[in-house]
Amino acid sequence: MMKPTALAFSLPLLALLATCSDKKHDRLDVTLIGDKLAIVDPVTTPLNDTQSALLSATAQGLIRFDATGQIQAGLASRWAVVDEGRSLIFRLTDGDEDSARPAWLTAEAIADRLRKALLNNPRNRLSPQFDAVESIRAVTPQVIEIRLKSARPDVLNMLAQPEAALLFKRSIVGTGPLKITRRAFTGWQLSPIRLDGVVVPEDTDRYQPAMTIRAESAPRAVTRFARGWTQLVLGGRLTDWPLIAAARINARQVQIDPANGLYGLAIGNKEALLQEPSIRRALAMALDRNGLLRAMDLPTDLAQDSLLPQHLHDLTLVPTHPWSNLSQNERQAFAKAQIAEWVKAGNMVPTLHIALPNGHGSDMLFKLLRQQWAQIGVSIQRSNITDADLWLIDIVTPTDTAGWYLRQFACRPMKICDHFADNKMIEARAAPTTQARTDALQAAAASYIENLPFIPLFKPIRWSLVNPSLGGFTPNMRAVHPLDTIKPSRSKR
Repeated sequence: MMKPTALAFSLPLLALLATCSDKKHDRLDVTLIGDKLAIVDPVTTPLNDTQSALLSATAQGLIRFDATGQIQAGLASRWAVVDEGRSLIFRLTDGDEDSARPAWLTAEAIADRLRKALLNNPRNRLSPQFDAVESIRAVTPQVIEIRLKSARPDVLNMLAQPEAALLFKRSIVGTGPLKITRRAFTGWQLSPIRLDGVVVPEDTDRYQPAMTIRAESAPRAVTRFARGWTQLVLGGRLTDWPLIAAARINARQVQIDPANGLYGLAIGNKEALLQEPSIRRALAMALDRNGLLRAMDLPTDLAQDSLLPQHLHDLTLVPTHPWSNLSQNERQAFAKAQIAEWVKAGNMVPTLHIALPNGHGSDMLFKLLRQQWAQIGVSIQRSNITDADLWLIDIVTPTDTAGWYLRQFACRPMKICDHFADNKMIEARAAPTTQARTDALQAAAASYIENLPFIPLFKPIRWSLVNPSLGGFTPNMRAVHPLDTIKPSRSKR
């Protein structure tokens, strides 16, 4: 998949240190790419990637994601969706031998915590997704009901996110499944626990060796993996993708998630050229996404030329761009003609300013975009986000609904405002029935597809480095990798 020598000349330090080791580990060592480790309360603070991974490991919610990105039991042992999708009933674990709950961790305590975290909380990125919640209440000391104004297919996925994790100040060990047993400059140590603080016995399937987890910059993380000092690196993005080739990591140790979401360019400053929908379409049509991915040694199945992916839960028919079935040559010819028409009308084609994150991957992407857009007569240069005409959006979706995708392009955060679509989204949020909501979303989606406030490029690029001795890691569409599932394969123990 990767060319081992690609870009090695630009990263001599990594190439020099890239001597892999078969060193045996007595414990698991995990490195997160990102900021320093910290336990952050989602009620009061937005989470970054590092904080999300650590919080998911030490403070689960009613439900959580498993290693494949599917929903599994958390503090709730079972749940049911009733009343035509308007009521979600959760029964807490019964306090059995495997998952005893502290006496204070009642349904009322959990319901109160969820209300604070998820309802009308501007600090929590998921709060807008819970606008259909009518109430969260304890029915009994072990049963919680989440009542909805109308059925929403995405609520369960929302509740499995780290922003819905239950963090209590009175709980020293968190709500699991892992416990922080040591904090040090060299890394934090995590161990599996029961909620009553009892360590999981070694002879059970749930046993896991002590895990040391640290957060570092991407170059340090990749170097550590290349030297055999860490067995797992999580949190890689396109910005740091070239580091892998420079460090000569074996391709079999590189895992790329088939993540759904948004990766592309939003419209920033109100440059006249970009106010024309025909020009925005021309810029989108001109890009050879497969060519971009091949040039960066990435799989072409990550290409995404549409604002919306197919197979969304809340749309009967996902609208596509009218040019989706054209060949790349046809697309580019049409795009070139649109720019020529703009110039013929007496307009100038300015140099567009584009804001991308720092990193060798971003450098590669910029050069490739500049080459492809130059073929239709458009030039670009890098800038900071304040002055940018185009800026990058890179988000993994927490759920597969049109509502989530379309909400990202509401008038308030975006420079290109589609008032018709905005009004339809308001209708969808207030819709009394599922069909009325679907109809409103369908109209909003069609309008966004027509006006194109966003130039899609790929699926979000999320990669990990995984030592072959590990089990419990599975690439998935959520790009979630629960730390409690990672352990040495039984054949390696």
